[in-house]
Amino acid sequence: MKSLPQAIELEKAVIGAVLLESRSLYLVRDKLFKEVFYSDAHQMIYRAICDIDDEGGNVDMLTVQQRLGNDLEKVGGVMYMTELLGQVTTASHIENHALILLQKYAQRQMAFKAEEIKKMAFDDTVDVDQTISFANQSIEEITNAMNNGVGVKDFYDIVNQSIDEYYERDRLAKEGKISGIPTPVRDLTKSTNGWQKGDLIILAGRPSMGKTAMALQSIAMAVENGYSPMIFSLEMPSVRLVDRILCGKAGVDMSKFRSGYLSKDDIAKIEDSASDLMTKGITIDDKSNATMDYIRSRAIMKNRENKCDMVIIDYGQLLDTSNAKAQTREQEVSMASRKAKMLAKDLNIPVMFLSQLNRGVELRQDKRPKMADLRESGGLEQDADLVLLMYRGAYYNDMEAGERVGEIIIAKQRNGIIGTVKFTHNESLTRIYDYDIEVPDEPF
Repeated sequence: MKSLPQAIELEKAVIGAVLLESRSLYLVRDKLFKEVFYSDAHQMIYRAICDIDDEGGNVDMLTVQQRLGNDLEKVGGVMYMTELLGQVTTASHIENHALILLQKYAQRQMAFKAEEIKKMAFDDTVDVDQTISFANQSIEEITNAMNNGVGVKDFYDIVNQSIDEYYERDRLAKEGKISGIPTPVRDLTKSTNGWQKGDLIILAGRPSMGKTAMALQSIAMAVENGYSPMIFSLEMPSVRLVDRILCGKAGVDMSKFRSGYLSKDDIAKIEDSASDLMTKGITIDDKSNATMDYIRSRAIMKNRENKCDMVIIDYGQLLDTSNAKAQTREQEVSMASRKAKMLAKDLNIPVMFLSQLNRGVELRQDKRPKMADLRESGGLEQDADLVLLMYRGAYYNDMEAGERVGEIIIAKQRNGIIGTVKFTHNESLTRIYDYDIEVPDEPF
């Protein structure tokens, strides 16, 4: 007789990874429950791990052994626990292992349910409608187990949630506040009500239009309002990003900062800004070959620690998609944008995806970008809740608007209006201002 679907070695790897590095539990806790494990011993160990985590304790070899108590010998004793720990060298693949275990569990459940359905089908005393009902219910149970109940909501609860959210927005409006994270430009905040939870935001433009400046100032705005943003910089080293954040916050000329010609007053401003920023919840990851799966796992971990209220990816086309099952680059970028949208939805946070525009903009007489100019756009337009295109006329020697004036074109907003808002900026593009604010003559 063929054995039931199982993956004992992967079960050992998952439990061993959690015992080795307790933080890795956050990567699988929402996917795995004890019944997913085929081995009774592994079920008991995993239940002990979850019990400790539920109580706010630290998960390690000693605490799990203590929690097991008299059941320790039933799972193989200290020797087997040590064996689990000794087989693991890294926890980097734990999410993939967990998904395989979940699939094996689903296969076992389908085999059990199929056997019951077969018995009912051959039993003349059982009504056919009852058999069909049981089959449908079985599929639903397995599907919910695979999704861990996510996405299955009663309409009554959804309506109540909608009304509750409206009253919360009403309360915030009366207090002069917004429901999202404030943007760097007041008029943009008015048009969008801030960066919204669950939204995928595409911020796009040609080089030197101010995308990174907009993203970095969004970080500054987020931390000033009590949020903890996380930026994945695929192009610029983390220290160079911090250079720009510091200069923007301190109001210091970036060129002088880089050349080492700051005045004593400027140095004091930089040091004050540095002291303030070091107390804020900013996380920067500059892994150059990051994938969306890597970004997702890191964001989930930080979010579990209440250290990730917003994710910024700078920039999307540099994501490593070498392992993506796609035939074209456009399909690869589309898969990445879809995963970015899923990340925003699953963590209920805004995810900003910086994107380049193709060179077609340069060939037109009117250089203002359009949504169709998104490079390798594919699913970008479809997945995005908000598409912002940045434009500076002065870059193209169009001085009609003004030397330090730029435009943010709201090309798509799923839950709001489209249009254009203006902003002003300093020459080094380390800081963006509201349109009606006069920018100092000296580069800031």
